[in-house]
Parts: sequence; structure tokens; C-alpha cells
Amino acid sequence: MLSHEKQNIIDWIEMEKKEIIEFLRELVAIPSDNPPGDCYAIAQHIYKRLQQFSFYDAELLEVEAEKVRERGMIRVANVVAKTTFGSGDGPEIVLNAHGDVVAPGLGWTYDPYGGEIVDGKIYGRGAAVSKSDIAAYTFAVMALRQVGEKLSGTVSLAFNFDEETGGEIGPKWMIENGYIQPSMAISAGFTHSIVNSHNGCLHLEIRTKGKSAHAAAPYTGYDAVEAMTGVLQALYAYRETLQQKRSGFRGLIPLL
Repeated sequence: MLSHEKQNIIDWIEMEKKEIIEFLRELVAIPSDNPPGDCYAIAQHIYKRLQQFSFYDAELLEVEAEKVRERGMIRVANVVAKTTFGSGDGPEIVLNAHGDVVAPGLGWTYDPYGGEIVDGKIYGRGAAVSKSDIAAYTFAVMALRQVGEKLSGTVSLAFNFDEETGGEIGPKWMIENGYIQPSMAISAGFTHSIVNSHNGCLHLEIRTKGKSAHAAAPYTGYDAVEAMTGVLQALYAYRETLQQKRSGFRGLIPLL
């Protein structure tokens, strides 16, 4: 049987269900493709909405332009909102989610920025990962306010917009600058369980340069496309060697 406090939380969430969905649809409607990485508008929108949701200490933290350029992005701001319960002597639990997404590509049946609801499902970029987590985490903390007198500690919302380029100016930047100091963190994922590891990522940009030539005398030039096929074949061959590697950390699998 659920405790009185848990039932209060569930009842409040059910009552606010429509608002949660609408908040998610708002986020889906704001393009935040990375690349190109101009994610300031969605960060600004989340910041304003958090203030409307009574997160009065919410902060819109713009990352230094030089650091943003180094990551191949255009403009980035992180959003942090802390809620302290009771004396605040307990742990700081950080709820982390990202608002940048991979560009939609081809083959969409519905508008990737429409947030349309069809047969009980929301369609659009970020509807699953991780704009949905931003909405869920935000309302989860609001739900905890219903039983706040029973709690002690801090829950911090930490939303970043550089997941697709590695997180260096997102979670890492927020920790290094002291905006969050988590005792523990909950991040986005599909496992529906706690895991102790995650694949990393490495983004590379490779350019090959050619020399123009007339089609009647191709030997006077250099074909950059042909040169790139050699690079690609070398990368594919290297990928095969990764399958032989195994991490010493339990639960970590090689990136194939």
C-alpha cells in the first residue's frame, strides 16, 4: 500500500499531466539541432518556463563564446535550478537532461518540430531523448514540493545542450564552475534501470583537398573524393579491431 506522501505525489502528477505534455510539445517545437549547434533559444525558453513554474532561483548560464566555438557550436547556455528541502543538510541530487538533438534527416511521417500527438504518442525530435526528460524532471521536482516538509536536501535541475558534441561545455562545465556539486545524479537513458557505465563519443572532422582539372585531362588534378574513400576504408578497418576490445569495467561494452 502506498504511503500518504507517495499518493499525494501521484495524485498531483495525474492532475498536472496535461501541463507536462504541453511543456514537452513546446520544447519539441523549438529547433535545437546539433550540429549546427545554435541552442540558445531553447535554453532561454526553458529558463523562462522554470521561473513561471516558481523556480525563482533558476539560472541561464551562457557558455563562453570561445569554448562554444572550440566544440564546433554556435551559441550555448546551460540552465540550472536548485530546490532545497528542509534544512538542506541532505545530499544534492542532480537531474540532468539535454535539449540538443541530431538533425531530423529524411523519412519523417510527421513534422519533426510539430510535437503532434497521434494515437497517444508524441512525434518530433527530442520527444523521447531528451526533451521528454527535461519535462519529466521539472515536474518531478514540482511534485516533490507537495511533500517537501518530509524531505531534507537539494534537487538540482541541470539542463545542457551539447550532448551531441560530448558534454564538455554542459555537465563538465557546470561542475567545474561550481553550479552543481552532485552527491548523485540521474541522467537520461533507455535502460529503465540504474547502470554504471556509458559509451563515450569522439567527434572528428576530416578534410581532403583536391585540385580542379578539366574532364578531358583529369591527370592534371587531384580527386579529393577518391582520397577520402581511402580514409573511410581505413576507418572501417579500424572499426573491426574495436570488436576485439573489452573494458575492465563491469557493464561496459565496446562501441561497434
